[in-house]
Amino acid sequence: MRRRTLLLAATALLLPGAPLLASPPRTPALRLAIHRDVHADYLRFLGRRDALTLTEFGGNWSRRDVVETVLLQQALARGGLAQPLRFVIADSYGRLLKMLSQGDADLSASSAWKLDADDHPGRLAVSRAVIGQGRFEAGLYFPEGHEGLEIVARDPDALADYTAVCSSDWRPDILTLQALGVKVLLTENWNSMLGMLRKGRADFVLAPFQPNADFRISREDLVLLPVEGVKVGLVGSRHFLVSQAGSDWREWLAKLNRGLLALEKEDVIARAYEQSGFHDSRVQEWRRIGPGLSG
Repeated sequence: MRRRTLLLAATALLLPGAPLLASPPRTPALRLAIHRDVHADYLRFLGRRDALTLTEFGGNWSRRDVVETVLLQQALARGGLAQPLRFVIADSYGRLLKMLSQGDADLSASSAWKLDADDHPGRLAVSRAVIGQGRFEAGLYFPEGHEGLEIVARDPDALADYTAVCSSDWRPDILTLQALGVKVLLTENWNSMLGMLRKGRADFVLAPFQPNADFRISREDLVLLPVEGVKVGLVGSRHFLVSQAGSDWREWLAKLNRGLLALEKEDVIARAYEQSGFHDSRVQEWRRIGPGLSG
């Protein structure tokens, strides 16, 4: 398979392993909208490896949206897209949706909720589902040493005594937390959510399980751990988004879906989610709470 060059819009630096171009490509690059923190972790995760030939999806910096960025590129290549790609950076989920709906980006680098795409009729198209209805599960992540880790493990109903923090753009998360009867503080993005936990303004967040021994999330001086034995189900399905502002959006969508189907048949998508910790057999028997119980 011919390697494509990935250009970083924010830094104009070539990704590791990409050949140096003597002149710009004749074909305009397809713009992939990506969250700033996902982009940073993606570069750390990939290192000098080639995203198109990657077959193992675990290890340091692996997480759902990071491996989805790899899966998107592989699906586009498998679907027959020869167009070069470049990333454009979004500082929040809401900003990412706006960029796509206004034609400032062409595809989302990671998946998004269909619920959010439906709010932009005629502007955003969705790929085939990469996370089906009822398949999204998350942990209740408290700072290490927080009393809630033990109390909620013994009595999940005690979760109502604690305060969650969530991005104001994450509607399925907000609806789930409200259904659980907890107080929810809203902020802009993941980094500001972590800041509110550091300051003690909130007690916990919903987050996917991590592919390490105790599922921990470590960010600088903050360590988060999930309540053992309890997981949360969210309603909804997730898809890659395609901006309908581009004249070739139907072609992009068709090739993306063709590639996703091929990866699905070869169990590449399932393996990526398992190795990244998103679908983890270790929590299969944990008690599931929240509204996302069907599907």
